[in-house]
Amino acid sequence: MSPHSILFVDDEQNVLSSLCRLFRKENYEVITANSGGEALEKMASKPVDIIISDQRMPLMTGVELLSEIKEKYPSTIRMVLSGYSEIKEIISAVNEGGICRFITKPWNDEQLKAAVRLAIEQRDVIYVFTEIVTRAGKKADLSREFNFETFQKVGELGVRVCNGRKNLSEDEIYRLMEFFFSILEEKDDIGSKLRIVSGAIEKQKGKVTLIADVGKGVTLSVELPVDEVKNGSFLLKADG
Repeated sequence: MSPHSILFVDDEQNVLSSLCRLFRKENYEVITANSGGEALEKMASKPVDIIISDQRMPLMTGVELLSEIKEKYPSTIRMVLSGYSEIKEIISAVNEGGICRFITKPWNDEQLKAAVRLAIEQRDVIYVFTEIVTRAGKKADLSREFNFETFQKVGELGVRVCNGRKNLSEDEIYRLMEFFFSILEEKDDIGSKLRIVSGAIEKQKGKVTLIADVGKGVTLSVELPVDEVKNGSFLLKADG
């Protein structure tokens, strides 16, 4: 398996050198860029798994860069390096750039490495689950009846189920829930398992949402359109 790739973006060469030294012994492909424009050029030739950008840079800020990365490469994990004095920019980065984490300068080496490991583990869980949903949906021939729309947020994979009608019947809801429960126990290509750690089913007007913690800090959210239901929720029994 090829190593995960990290793109560090900072206009200060000494910062990039420090980051390269820090991750030199880790199993990552490390790429650097001195500006937002250079980062976009490198992403265009080869998208990376994770990008960590400084906030305060000339011509293009970290927020502006990560916002563009979010639009063009939504599966790339986005982090920002920032000082405590830039809290407004950090909030903007969360809202506009969809960052999964900000790292304060000066950073703690071990905390930064741990944050990168966790973010990549979360990305891998989401990737594996997306592949399993696609494969299992075709195998079960559900694609003839239902359309699965996936969306990603920070640490969350969402699946919105549609069937050409406004609402699903009660039988369809139970069938789809059984389907998602079953695929969480399927083995992926590297032999690991995804399973529900804990979860809940939330009932709101117009939809029922299955929310499950599948490990590594990743949440699976499955939205099912239904007729008007009473508000409320009940817990799912965790497996194991």
